[in-house]
Amino acid sequence: YGDEDRQRVALPTYPFERQRYWIDPPAAGTTRAAAARLRKRPEVADWFYLPSWKRAMPPVLAESHADEPLRWLVLLDDTGLGQQVVEQLRLAGDTVITVTPGAHSQRRDDSAYVIDPSDPVGYAQMLEALSTSGRLPQRIIHFWTITTGEVGPLTVRRFEQTQHHGFFSLLWLAQALGRCALEEPVEITVVSNNMQCVTGGERLCPEKATAIGPANVIAQEYPHITCRSIDLELPTHGTWQEPRLIEQLIAEIIVPSDDRIVAYRQYHRWVQSFEPVRLDGSPTRSRLRQRGVYLITGGLGGVGLALAEELAHTVQARLVLLGRSAMPARDTWEHYLASHPEHDPSSRKIQAIKALEAAGSEILLCAADVADEAQMRAAIAQARERFGTIHGVIHAAGLPGDGIIQLKQPQAARDVLWPKAIGAIVLDALFKDHDLDFLVFCSSLNAILGGVGQVDYCAANAFLDALAYQTTSRGRTFALSIDWGRWHNTGMAAALEARYRQITGGELHEGMTPAEGRETFLRCLNRSTLPQIVVSSQDLAAVLAQRESRPQRATGVELESQRLPTASHARPALRTGYVAPRTSAEQTIAAIWQALLGIETIGIEDDFFELGGHSLLATQVMGRVRAAFGMELPLRALFEAPTIAGLAE
Repeated sequence: YGDEDRQRVALPTYPFERQRYWIDPPAAGTTRAAAARLRKRPEVADWFYLPSWKRAMPPVLAESHADEPLRWLVLLDDTGLGQQVVEQLRLAGDTVITVTPGAHSQRRDDSAYVIDPSDPVGYAQMLEALSTSGRLPQRIIHFWTITTGEVGPLTVRRFEQTQHHGFFSLLWLAQALGRCALEEPVEITVVSNNMQCVTGGERLCPEKATAIGPANVIAQEYPHITCRSIDLELPTHGTWQEPRLIEQLIAEIIVPSDDRIVAYRQYHRWVQSFEPVRLDGSPTRSRLRQRGVYLITGGLGGVGLALAEELAHTVQARLVLLGRSAMPARDTWEHYLASHPEHDPSSRKIQAIKALEAAGSEILLCAADVADEAQMRAAIAQARERFGTIHGVIHAAGLPGDGIIQLKQPQAARDVLWPKAIGAIVLDALFKDHDLDFLVFCSSLNAILGGVGQVDYCAANAFLDALAYQTTSRGRTFALSIDWGRWHNTGMAAALEARYRQITGGELHEGMTPAEGRETFLRCLNRSTLPQIVVSSQDLAAVLAQRESRPQRATGVELESQRLPTASHARPALRTGYVAPRTSAEQTIAAIWQALLGIETIGIEDDFFELGGHSLLATQVMGRVRAAFGMELPLRALFEAPTIAGLAE
């Protein structure tokens, strides 16, 4: 058969065991109304939402705010605001331990610590010491995103420094709490200023907005921890507004509330909301020019190419497609296509570029890292040499988040944060003195919804949203951040949907098709006059309600009432033989695993991950272990001892 063309087919590395694993649908009628609201809406015009703020009644603190004194951990700012709160809490009889940022982590005394914000070990050692002495905090207030002084130009250096006091400090704090045996719920309140655009008159610090990532995701990954964000407008020091703000802030932190994103402007309390707005397909004007020149970062990715296709067909745009990896040389394309299969990534990109050119576009390919200012300067100079000018920029570069907070390494988080955030800063700086028709940031619904395993991705997109407000406030360039819902089988969603097909054999249908995404982009660009718009093909209120309804801090009774999957599948073939549980602890853990994994018989030497468990399911396992045994084991325990016998021991 030497002269015949053969196609290599990759087979799975396991035998087909003919065992059916299926998730049973919910009982009829129980969630029918909710499911209907979560279906994809048929009209694109109904997919748009404007971020908004609603006035809300400030909470009122009772004379005695707790039956017993509370234990507090307060990360102090250098403005004195946090210290004033500490003094009031101590006057109320509470125990308060303070943390100040410093060059080296150390304990000053039993109630005062210094921590290097960039040192995760310092957080772990502090909380380990507090756990040993029985003083783990019930409430934590994080003031490290409170600053004073003039808001200067946003630079890469300032962004990086702010992350140590904001995003990364919250990440390390959550990881340190995750290593402790928490016996009581912990509430984290992130206090900031100049982070949220509420009235439109704020001098924003977009670099602080990455704290929204941990504020959204910590509670989704840690069943025993809640997290809120409160943004303030600082009054002048020494005025009557200052003690009033302290009083409001203490009440906000102590009085229970379901409002997770809150802002105070003077004495008014605001809560975040999202208002539906209908954008039909008949714009009065277009921001696109015929034969305009447009730069697209991530231009060879799924979303970037989809938007390029729309620009090519709509205005025969001249396009600068920028990506980190170089493409094969143009004079080798025909040979490359002939010698590589159609599904080869470069083959697909070559075919897409040829289709753009066939539609009337001129294409310039540039290989550059959007987060590297020198490389971007060179790419922009090359574009101007070729086309003379640049009329608009679309920032579609980015990497998906992957991995829960407890296992998140700093470089992994930077790999997600830097392309979107630093790339946006570089673009904003390079084009701030040019009259662009528009600067579009491709953000994501994750900035609002969070998502397990998405803390860095949520943070990066929240930053894009905040930067769009700041850029537009300067007046020269219209900046727009589009918080996209999922594109169907396009861009970052392709891997997610492939995994879903692999597991279930079905399809995820709620996402936008590429054609719908292109139409949505045009409506956002041509109809929106505000810096941020949210796109959701599902009813956003229903999506938010679904997120809030997920149990985060389930007690033993609540766990008993939760509907578990029926353990009806036979034990698969494993490397280990079946060994039955011997003790009551092993029997209890085995029952938890069987319920969550849907497997009838699990032996005490079977590996959790070989049975199909993963890091996200591990959080549910540890939640049920906590409820069953009345104690908190850190999540890492399951990774260190991934068998029933090991966990029981």
